Amino acid sequence: MRLSERSYPHPVVGNRDDVPSAGFQAVILGSCDRENFYIDVEVHCGSGAIAALVKDKKAAYVAHIECTNTMYREAIRFHEEKKTLVVPVSRLFGRFEVNVFVVALSGISSYSVHGAHEDYAGASFDLSEGDILAVGDGKYFDPEPEDALVRVGSIMAVEESKTTEDGPMAVVYTRDKIIIILSKKDFTAYKVLKGHEHLGSTLTTTIVLPVLVEALNLLKAKPEDAELLDLRWHDNLRRRLEKLGLLGKDFNALDVAQVLLEQPIKRALSAGRAYIEAGS
Repeated sequence: MRLSERSYPHPVVGNRDDVPSAGFQAVILGSCDRENFYIDVEVHCGSGAIAALVKDKKAAYVAHIECTNTMYREAIRFHEEKKTLVVPVSRLFGRFEVNVFVVALSGISSYSVHGAHEDYAGASFDLSEGDILAVGDGKYFDPEPEDALVRVGSIMAVEESKTTEDGPMAVVYTRDKIIIILSKKDFTAYKVLKGHEHLGSTLTTTIVLPVLVEALNLLKAKPEDAELLDLRWHDNLRRRLEKLGLLGKDFNALDVAQVLLEQPIKRALSAGRAYIEAGS
């Protein structure tokens, strides 16, 4: 979503030579942990008129985040010159782009900007909500491939069954993400437990671990299966196995799954013990 070097019906700061005497730029830095990607934005606006509009809440800075691999797209408005944006790593896969610009939050009559190109001399413009006032250079981020697997949610999703009220879970391995389907009754309980500080980790053991074991066994049995090769979860696991030196070799799927999930049994037992001790 490159916004610079476009033709706009009004002068836009940062767009080619629309306003030579003023600049707009955002310093964009990224970092991540097991769950989130953090985007630190620091805005530098050389136009006093636009900075005043932002201060008066008549305009806003906008960070547009787009990952074409996952179809994730979000525009976040803010008014601070420094802002940290948080994106779950499960929403990202491979390269994604961040662009920062300024938009009008309402109609602005007789708009002009000091220092605009001589082609705009003496002209003013009536702007509408959403019109762009300033643009900066975007930035791409390309996290290491293994980052997307640190949180297993990047290759798995839990969904509620559309038909089964009560019964065992089902798993679909033929989509980009591995889909774990819970009965309506189990899904209701899952939603309650997954956010619990101590009990949430047991879900990894009881739900995710066996599903990941089966996925690894599928990959081991059919490493070049044409139906699986283009799937996101399959590609992700292949790269992790390659990093571990196990791709194309015989391996114990249960052992590898526990490595990838960072010893879920041990963590679940520790969480359970902490829960009991907290209540005693």
